[in-house]
Amino acid sequence: MVLKLWLKDRSTGKTIGIGRESQGLYHLTSDSSAAVCISTDAPLLIHNRLATLVSPSSRRWSSFFHFVVASVPFTSFMSHHGILHQSSCAHTPQQNGVAERKNRHLVETARTILLHSNVPFRFWGDAVLTACYLINRMPSSVLHDQIPHSLLFPDQPLYFLPPRVFGCTCFVHILTPGQDKLSAKAMKCLFLGYSRLQKGYRCYSLETHRYFISADVTFFEDSPFFSTTSESLPVSEVYHRRPRVVALSLFPEAPADSLPIPSASPAPALPSPNDLPIASESTHEALSHPGWRQAMVDEMAALHSNGTWDLVVLPSGKSTVGCRWVYAVKVGPDGQVDRLKARLVAKGYTQLDIKNAFLHGDLAEEVYMEQPPGFVAQGESGLVCRLRRSLYGLKQSPRAWFSRFSSVVQEFGMLRSTADHSVFYHHNSLGQCIYLVVYVDDIVITGSDQDAQSSSGVVLSQRKYALDILEETGMLDCKPVDTPMDPNVKLVPGQGEPLGDPGRYRRLVGKLNYLTITRPDISFPVSVVSQFLQSPCDSHWDAVIRILRYIKSTPGQGVLYENRGHTQVVGYTDADWAGSPTDRRSTSGYCVFIGGNLISWKSKKQDVVARSSAEAEYRAMALATCELIWLRHLLQELRFGKDEQMKLICDNQAALHIASNPVFHERTKHIEVDCHFIREKIASGCVATSFVNSNDQLADIFTKSLRGPRIKYICNKLGAYDVYAPA
Repeated sequence: MVLKLWLKDRSTGKTIGIGRESQGLYHLTSDSSAAVCISTDAPLLIHNRLATLVSPSSRRWSSFFHFVVASVPFTSFMSHHGILHQSSCAHTPQQNGVAERKNRHLVETARTILLHSNVPFRFWGDAVLTACYLINRMPSSVLHDQIPHSLLFPDQPLYFLPPRVFGCTCFVHILTPGQDKLSAKAMKCLFLGYSRLQKGYRCYSLETHRYFISADVTFFEDSPFFSTTSESLPVSEVYHRRPRVVALSLFPEAPADSLPIPSASPAPALPSPNDLPIASESTHEALSHPGWRQAMVDEMAALHSNGTWDLVVLPSGKSTVGCRWVYAVKVGPDGQVDRLKARLVAKGYTQLDIKNAFLHGDLAEEVYMEQPPGFVAQGESGLVCRLRRSLYGLKQSPRAWFSRFSSVVQEFGMLRSTADHSVFYHHNSLGQCIYLVVYVDDIVITGSDQDAQSSSGVVLSQRKYALDILEETGMLDCKPVDTPMDPNVKLVPGQGEPLGDPGRYRRLVGKLNYLTITRPDISFPVSVVSQFLQSPCDSHWDAVIRILRYIKSTPGQGVLYENRGHTQVVGYTDADWAGSPTDRRSTSGYCVFIGGNLISWKSKKQDVVARSSAEAEYRAMALATCELIWLRHLLQELRFGKDEQMKLICDNQAALHIASNPVFHERTKHIEVDCHFIREKIASGCVATSFVNSNDQLADIFTKSLRGPRIKYICNKLGAYDVYAPA
C-alpha cells in the first residue's frame, strides 16, 4: 500500500502539496505549491509566507520552497503584488545554517546507529527516522536540557512503546487467522524503528522483503541481526593485506554508486573488529597493555641477542636517525588472532613481516640511531645506538639481509643460480637434490625426496585469496559472468568520470595482479586495466568489477601440474596487431610449458608501433625466446630434464619466415637488432619454430578478450583445474 500525505493550509483549506511515502519519508511534488499560491485570492497570505522579513515562519518557508520560484507565473504574481522574495545562493549551505546543522545532527546519528548495528546502508531511511525519533525524545542543551517532544506535546507520554536497540534481532508474532497448527507462530525480522502512524514497531523481514508494523514483538537486543559481513560493513572496515595483518591504514569509503548492493542474506561471520586488539598509535598506550608490552619486550630481546647496536656517545659531526615503534595484529588463515607484533623501525619506514629477518644482516656503514622510546635505561639518556646490524627501515637492510643469508646458505654447500640469484641448489653424488627459493624474507625449500603426492598431480590455487578480494569489495553475492572482459568494449584514457579515490582502484588492481600467479586467464584483462592507474575513470572501474564477477564464477580455479612422462620445453607466442585504440600498439603474449605443464606466461603491451601483423608477431616471438633461453639456463643449473631442443609455436607464417630467413629485407630493416637474436638461436638449434592453426593457438588468451566458450577451451588446454568443482 502506497501512503500519501496532503499538506493543506489551515486558514484557506487549500492543498499546498501532496507527498508519496518512500522508506518512511514523504517526497512532495515540486509544482503543487506554486499552483496553490497562484490560485489563492489572498495576496496577503503569500506576502506573510514569502516576503515578510520579520516573520520567522516566512523565512523558513522561503528557504524550504525556493525551488518553486522558477515558475514564470509565480514570479510574475510576486512582482505584481510587490513581494520581494529572498533565497539563499546556489551551493551556499552556510546561508541556511540552522537547517544544515540539524541535517548534520541527523546524518551523524544515523551513521552511528548504522555502523554500530552493522545494518546495511540501504536502510538509511529507517536510520534517519529512528535518529529523529530519538533526538526528539532526548534532552536538548538549546532548550536548557528539556525534551523537545515533551514541550511540544505536554499531554502525551514520551514513549508509546518501550525503546529498543536499532538493528537487533526480533520476532514478529503472526496473528493472521487461518494459519496451520504446525506452522511458525513468529517471523524473524530486523528491527528498524518505530511507526509514526501506528503504535507499533517497524520490523523488516529479509525473507519476504516486507515491512511489518506490530506491537506484539519479541526482541533479542543482545543479538545483532547482522554480524560483521561484507554486506553490513563498508569496504573501509573490511580490509586485510597479505599477510592478513589488521593495520591502521584502511580503504577509504567507496562511492555509493561504485559497488553493487549485496543481497540481504548475511554471509558467514568474520571476527568483529571489536573482538580484535587495537593496534596502538603511541608507545605510552602500548606499554599500558600487557600484550603489546610483551611484544615490545620480545622485540628488544631479539635486538640485543643479535647484537644490533652498541650504546655509545654520539661523535661530533655525526647525526642520528630516529626510530619508532610500529604495532600490528597478526591474523591467521582462520581469521583468529595469531600474535601481536611490535617492531622497532628506523625512520624510513621500510617494513617487512618475517620475524626478525632483517636483524641478521651485517651493516658495513656507520649509522647512529636514537634509543628506542620506552626502553631508555636510567643514566643512559645521553647515549645513542651505533648500529652493528641492519634494522627495519634502513635502506641498506634488504641488501644486508640477502648478503648475509646468501653467504650462510653457501657455507652449507648450496650454490646460487646464475640465472636467478634468488634460487639456491645442491646436488649430491647419489643424484639427490635440494632447491631453495627466496622471495624477500619468505623461503621455500623443496627436494627430490617424495613423501606423499596425489596421483592426479599438484594444483596451485589461490581460492582463499580470491574470496578475500570478493569479500573486501562486497562482491561475494554478485552475479558471475563467463568472460573477464567484454570483447566489444575498448578502454581508453579519460573514458567517463574520474574516480574520487584513484588509490582504491590501484590497490584493487594490485591485488588482481597478484592473483594472476595462478590465474593465467585474467592476465590480459589485468594488464589492460593496469594501463589506467594514473587517472582511472568509472569505465575502468566497471572493467575491474567485471573481472571480479568472472572470478566469482570460478574462485577455486588454479593450475594443475602432473607427471606426463617428458620434460620437453614448448612455448606458444601470439600478438594482437594494433589492438590498442589509443596509440595503436600491439600486445605480445606467450605461455611456456615444461613437460606439458604451464610454468610461465605473460601479457605485455609492445614498446613501439608495429607496421604489420608479421612485425608484431615477430616481436612477440623475440619476447618468448628470451623466456625460453632463461629457462634453459635455469634448468641446466638445476639439472632438470634433458638438454633437448625447445619448441616455439606461432600462428603467423610471415613471422616464422622472418625468423628463419637471415637475409636483409626492406620489411624488417627498421626492427631493432636485439629482436633478431632469435635467428641466431634457431640457426644454432637451440630453438625450433613451428606453425599452429589459430584455433589451437593457446597464447590467444594473453593478447585479446575472448568469448566464454573460447576461454574455457584454452583454459582446459593450459591445465586450469578447480579442486572444489572438478570437471
